This record gives sequence, structure tokens and C-alpha cells, in this order.
Amino acid sequence: MIDESKYNNFFLDTLKANPSQYYSEYDRVMKEYGNSEKTKIAFYTQAFDVIVSQFKNEMPQNRESLSFLIYTHNRFIEILKDDDIDSSNLQKDLEELKNQTYIYDSPRQKKYNLNTKYGRRKWREEGFQEYQKLSAEEKINRNVIGILIVVVICIIMYFILGENGFLKWATR
Repeated sequence: MIDESKYNNFFLDTLKANPSQYYSEYDRVMKEYGNSEKTKIAFYTQAFDVIVSQFKNEMPQNRESLSFLIYTHNRFIEILKDDDIDSSNLQKDLEELKNQTYIYDSPRQKKYNLNTKYGRRKWREEGFQEYQKLSAEEKINRNVIGILIVVVICIIMYFILGENGFLKWATR
């Protein structure tokens, strides 16, 4: 048996849903589709998806808003697990959100002055560290893209300058 008060408290207190809109929509869905456990769970998961998507669109993209979204996902997953309900889709969304937090943990947030020896050195060191963190496949992809760019530039220069001009340009 589903404890509706847990869900109501979660949506109204934690997610700050509009109470009149929430209850009227709940009543409408229960009248239209029947007052079954399956319908209630479908309503709660759909309401959660709608509210979280609004949060994602309206909240500023920073560390605090992501941590709030992660907290709400964890809390809703706990509530669903208490009622022995599958939450695998929410687990996937939660993993995606956790992966997004690494963007805000990036060491490149500090801007160095590239006109100074110190700034260039720090920028180069950070780039090297980020490159070392990549998997072997990502390193290969990045290297292939770099090689393709160089080859395309060489082909363009060959057609623009001709054979002699290209050799002069390439050996400079």
C-alpha cells in the first residue's frame, strides 16, 4: 500500500509544488484513470519528471542547483524504494547529473593570464593533466581530430599556393 503522505510531503515541501495545482491534477488523474496503485505511481513519477525538468530549465546552471537536483533524485528514489517500486530510470538520470558535476569541478575555472610566463605554464600544465585523465580511446579520438585538421589545412594550402608555394610554406 502506498503512503500518499510521503509523496505529498516530498512534492509540496521539498519541491515546493503549488498545492492547489498539485491536488487538482491528482484528483483529475484519479477520476480519469482510476484510483489504483499503478496510476498513483505513474502520476508521482510524471509529476517528478515535470517539476525537475522545470528546475533544470529555470535554475542557473551552477554547482548548487545541480546538488539540489541530485538531492531530490536521491530522495525520490528512496521514497520509491520504500514502496518497492522500480527506479532504474531515475538512477540513470541521477548518474547523468552526477557526471555533470564534474564540469563544475574542472580545474580550468581559474583563468590565467596567457601573456605571462606563469600563466602559460599553468595553462599548459592543466591541459596536460586533463589529457592524462582521458581514457585511451578519448586520447586517440582527440589525436585523430588534430591530425585531420592539419591534413585539411595542408590540402587547402596546396590548392591555394600550388606545389612550389606549398613546399615553401610547409618547410618554413
